Amino acid sequence: KRSELSFVKASREAESSALASADEVVVIGWSVPETDVDQVELIEQAVRARSRPIRSLTIVNRNAPQTYFDRLARLFQVDSRLLRPHNSGFLDFAAGL
Repeated sequence: KRSELSFVKASREAESSALASADEVVVIGWSVPETDVDQVELIEQAVRARSRPIRSLTIVNRNAPQTYFDRLARLFQVDSRLLRPHNSGFLDFAAGL
């Protein structure tokens, strides 16, 4: 969220920087609620600032509909062929690492 607290600002700046340069992004359990406008804007701005596309987007959730994965692919501007959905929860995802 928007905040004047230095640790919040530093955390958001670090996230933006990481998203602007990451080859792979992993999203674990974030439901992308309608109220999370600040986070969506941060991601959109960071993705626009990239010099090349994200190569892989891994999404971990449980029993999420396909529309959820599609929405995140659009948000991160990742081709659906590069999407790595894990829809059986974090424990199953972690067990496969």
